[in-house]
Amino acid sequence: MPRETLALLHPGDFLIWNKADIAGDVQREGNSGFHEHVVSVKTGAGMMELVAALAQSVAGPAISGDDPALTRVRHVKAVEDAINALTRAEAHIETAPELAAEDARLAVQALGGITGAVGVEDVLGEIFSSFCIGK
Repeated sequence: MPRETLALLHPGDFLIWNKADIAGDVQREGNSGFHEHVVSVKTGAGMMELVAALAQSVAGPAISGDDPALTRVRHVKAVEDAINALTRAEAHIETAPELAAEDARLAVQALGGITGAVGVEDVLGEIFSSFCIGK
């Protein structure tokens, strides 16, 4: 495997060697720190072991069934930005509802980067449907 490809991997990542049916024993460095599996998609050899290892890795303590896994740094940042904006909105809702609305818009925008765009007018319309801001 090219060193450039190995440089993209991190200890604990899965490294799957395919075509075991024609390659025979794969020459690889021992104790790589990866979860290495040799499989053949054509014959199915090694697939049960790979599936079991994948199932075990997602059932481990690192991932809770109650919380969604954030797998990208960009997603983590977006959720943190949304939480911060909503915290500010909550603090401003009684004294400065216009600032709370802006913070709510920022939270929606942050989450929209993960889930897809959400119409700001729809959200603000829902927020302000229950009260009126006087002049």
